[in-house]
Amino acid sequence: HYGIHPQKQDGLHFAGLHVPVGRLKADDFQDLAGLAERYGDGDIRLTEDQNVILSGIPSARLEALQAEPLLQRFSLQPSHLAAGTVSCTGNTYCSFALTNTKDQALAAAEELDRELELPEELKIHWTGCPNTCGQAYMGAIGLTGTKARTPEGEMGEGYDITIGGSQGANPQVGQLHRKAVPASAVKQVLKEVLIEHFGAKPRQP
Repeated sequence: HYGIHPQKQDGLHFAGLHVPVGRLKADDFQDLAGLAERYGDGDIRLTEDQNVILSGIPSARLEALQAEPLLQRFSLQPSHLAAGTVSCTGNTYCSFALTNTKDQALAAAEELDRELELPEELKIHWTGCPNTCGQAYMGAIGLTGTKARTPEGEMGEGYDITIGGSQGANPQVGQLHRKAVPASAVKQVLKEVLIEHFGAKPRQP
């Protein structure tokens, strides 16, 4: 749904905006509501991938919408890793979660997008505990929060990593790839998995 697309109604369009790891603050809601009222029919739709759709935008208002500064934060065309990253709320707001999923997912996506080129969008699902609100087993790469031993020998945050999950017509459950990867090592392990299994290539300096 990312980008500008025609609706069934003649002359109207919808805009799919990327919300990084689905995190919205009160000011963001007000800013998005302003866009919906100025350019569309006032509706805002939330997707299961934690993004936003503005609907009912006339053709004459598309250019002005695309020039809005807010779209620098909520992009119409996000990079492939950021676009496919989904995260549960994590231990910031959930007492069941064992890890700080949203901050770690956001940092990993931003860093890996700078370092790697992906041939297409890839679903990477982060969840903070085995209840898997983030649907980790349904992601091409899934990360499930757990406890892991740090390089210093102490217990800290970590993730079990699965590969191969998918949704749609032929859904599959991801298979375990690595257990109890310390949070500090997750980005490097993800980088290796993306290169070895999903066709990612290092960006040229």
